[in-house]
Amino acid sequence: MTNTNIEITSLDGRLLKRVHAPNLQEADLEEANLHRADLYGTDLQKANLQSANLHEANLHEAYLNGANLRGANLYKAQLYRADLHGADLHGANLQSANLHAAYLKGAHLHEANLHEAYLQSANLREANLQGADLQGAHLHEAYLYGANLRGADLRGANLHEAYLHEANLDGTDLRGARMNWHSNHLISERLSQAATNTAQIELAESIGQRTKDHWPELVAPDHPEKEWAYSTMQGWLKGTETLPEDNER
Repeated sequence: MTNTNIEITSLDGRLLKRVHAPNLQEADLEEANLHRADLYGTDLQKANLQSANLHEANLHEAYLNGANLRGANLYKAQLYRADLHGADLHGANLQSANLHAAYLKGAHLHEANLHEAYLQSANLREANLQGADLQGAHLHEAYLYGANLRGADLRGANLHEAYLHEANLDGTDLRGARMNWHSNHLISERLSQAATNTAQIELAESIGQRTKDHWPELVAPDHPEKEWAYSTMQGWLKGTETLPEDNER
């Protein structure tokens, strides 16, 4: 990457400073206006970017680990393969941001706006996404082991092939989400939300406790609520999708 000078202005347009990229490690950029700034590969480790405007900024492969991005505007920002592990993104606006293959292990995304964000193959291991808006987010092949998704809005999200083992899905809104049919944890949570009697609740919980088997082996053929589970899951299908059991019925 070629080093460039970047002008940093306040949100009202006043010039604050000129800096020489790519080294902005631990820089104080609170409320800085970096709209469409080219920060490709820039070292922003532990930088203070609280409430900064990074709308459509290019942060491709940038180093943002440990950075303070609380309340930052990252709408449509390019964060492909960016390192954000341990970053504080509480309440940040990441709507429609490109986070393809980004490293977000342990990142704090509590109540962040990730509406229609592109998170394919992103590493979100043990990230805190409690209360986050993930409506329509693309989480295909995302790694969410141990992530906290409690109360998150995942309506219409693409969870196909997402890894959700040990993730906290309590109270998530999964209506219209595209499923990962290999995730017993995800199937269990959605069935629990749809259950209306004790037998259905117990069936849903038992599915979540079985980590090696997959549908249809998860439920005994003579289980009284097997057909309920089957018909409920059919309602989650998208496009030409079929349940694994359909090939055997």
